[in-house]
Amino acid sequence: MTTKEAERFNTLVGGLLRAAAAFNRKSIAQVAKETPIDRSTLIRYLDGVRPIPMPVLYRVCEVIGTTPQEIITDATARMATGQRD
Repeated sequence: MTTKEAERFNTLVGGLLRAAAAFNRKSIAQVAKETPIDRSTLIRYLDGVRPIPMPVLYRVCEVIGTTPQEIITDATARMATGQRD
């Protein structure tokens, strides 16, 4: 995986987390409060600006009602098909 592909994957993961949070009616502020991760740091993860650490991914998924496996599987499928975030 190239650096560019890794950055795209990271952006996809963040976008999928953001979508899952919205689907489950969780605001970014709520997720930040329940994780607890600083809101601005969480936004950088969700925007793909910073790679999300695995422990954080697990915690965010728990709070928003999904699993890391679902997020990573979906991001991998989107990478394989060239689908946009």
